Amino acid sequence: DNILINGDEAIYNKSKQIVEIKGDVNFIDESRGYKGKSNKAIFDRKKNIISTFQETLINLLDENNDDTIFQLKGNYSLFDQKNKNLEVKENVILNDLLNNYKIYSDNIVYFNSKEIIKSLGNTKIDYNSEIDINTEDIVYNRKKKNFYSDKKTFITDKFGNKFELSSFDFDIEKKILKSKNIEFIDEQNNSLKLINAYIDLNSNEIIGSD
Repeated sequence: DNILINGDEAIYNKSKQIVEIKGDVNFIDESRGYKGKSNKAIFDRKKNIISTFQETLINLLDENNDDTIFQLKGNYSLFDQKNKNLEVKENVILNDLLNNYKIYSDNIVYFNSKEIIKSLGNTKIDYNSEIDINTEDIVYNRKKKNFYSDKKTFITDKFGNKFELSSFDFDIEKKILKSKNIEFIDEQNNSLKLINAYIDLNSNEIIGSD
């Protein structure tokens, strides 16, 4: 199975091929670039699924297993060894150590083959301590380095300016955030509504038509 799991106590159900490990559980699957720890883990050898329970910390590693690409904390997780998909639930924090953002959610799924991260339900994104994004149901494409949501979105920048967007498309490499409709409210509570607008985080400019 190419996975090493250790903990304080282990129970093996031979007929079902299920291993339950409790107490200070640590595990690593080097062939799939996956390691973590939790209070409890269940390994279903037939289905090739690892489930963890309580105080779960997961690290997804690079191809050489040297560096952590991103880290997830939550209460529960499910890792499918076959397709390398990972789901983490309850009080989830995803920390992308390479691209300087964090996602806060109650349900995050990582689809490894497509390199897609989905956050289901209410979601907060802290991007590089520059902007806070509050929205729902986001998709992050790791290949394109792009966030997207078609839900209403609220953004606050480091200057205290506020933005209400009908949806958003955020290219974190270019630091350009686009939306069909943006309402901008500054610190003095002045407001401006724009259509087909974008926010350039490099120059702190808003460009669009009113």
